[in-house]
Amino acid sequence: MSVLWNKKNLEPVFDDNFGICAGMVVTWIKKCIASNGKGVQSADELDMKAISIIQGAYMMFTPHSDETQNVTSMDFLLGSQNLIVLDYESGLMFGSINHVYEYVQKNSGYFYLSCRGSDKRSHAIGLWHNNETVEMLDPEHGLFRCNNLTQFLVQLSSFIQFIISKGYNRDWSLYKIGLEA
Repeated sequence: MSVLWNKKNLEPVFDDNFGICAGMVVTWIKKCIASNGKGVQSADELDMKAISIIQGAYMMFTPHSDETQNVTSMDFLLGSQNLIVLDYESGLMFGSINHVYEYVQKNSGYFYLSCRGSDKRSHAIGLWHNNETVEMLDPEHGLFRCNNLTQFLVQLSSFIQFIISKGYNRDWSLYKIGLEA
């Protein structure tokens, strides 16, 4: 696994800034798709203004209920960047590592993974899978490239154990993301 860039390159992310991680992940996915395979090589390529606008849209238009986040609640967040949900999976945090790993392993493309806690807070990460390579963007820690699926499983396990320890222990939603036609 290699670190493409890490937290010291990112804007500070605090627990009370609900939606910043969502904005970063959506911006990262959009820029990666637009780059025709080049990807985002540094945090400087992320547009903080776009992230803020997306965060504001997320706060205003995304329902934050006791129910598991679903595809409908993502429509405005993704639609603001001409992105759509191509497929969707969800479940409880217990046992999530294997399910998320197996789904990403079988599918290439971009993914938005949301993990929620019992206090309605959530944290998002972005994933990109192509052949054996997987990139993970955790807005609080950086962008990591796993050169094989074994490295990805180790990194995903570490990430999920960390966020469970931070209170995001309720459920997860995984969205396969594509460009709107």
